[in-house]
Amino acid sequence: MLEEVVVCPEELLIIGDFNFHMDTADRYAALFGSLLELFNLKQHVTVPTYRSGNILYLVLSRKDAEALKVDELVVMEQLSSDHKAICFQLNLQKPLNERKSVFSRRLRNFDFGAFNKMIVSLGLLADVSDLPLELLVDRYDNVLHDTMDILAPVKPRTIVSRPNAPWYNDKCWMIPTCWLHVGQCNMLKIRRWPNDTKHTFNIFDQT
Repeated sequence: MLEEVVVCPEELLIIGDFNFHMDTADRYAALFGSLLELFNLKQHVTVPTYRSGNILYLVLSRKDAEALKVDELVVMEQLSSDHKAICFQLNLQKPLNERKSVFSRRLRNFDFGAFNKMIVSLGLLADVSDLPLELLVDRYDNVLHDTMDILAPVKPRTIVSRPNAPWYNDKCWMIPTCWLHVGQCNMLKIRRWPNDTKHTFNIFDQT
């Protein structure tokens, strides 16, 4: 997996419980550490992340990382768990929102009464049964276009483009969102997008 991930040009941050005792002379931990060196990765956790000792949770990044630099990492005790929490800072910068000019009609307070009167006064609803189809289509298009230009003219305006996060793509959109609901009974709920349907499965006995 690492040999596939490290070749990507984007910034890299790997976090998780690797279940290696990185602060011991364990053979597998040593092999994993050599693998990190081979792929130019830095392991930032230096104190035990488990109540009884040993470094199990790791935070990995590239050694030469600049845009995704890990700073002020601390390991915090947790009263409700034998695993500790890891907190750190990243020098992430929110990209500036892009501004662009678009042309649109303002239709929020459109005067439909005036619109109806204008198309009547311009003869759009008159008896034109003797006119050829091509002329009727042109007349229909011109009358509506001219009426809209009077009541809701096209105007330029500046909008702020707020793109999704780079990692949020169509595949993320299709992945179900799962959460636990604790109440009279414990349930696992899966919400599937984009049809917004819900499927509920009992996975625990009622309490």
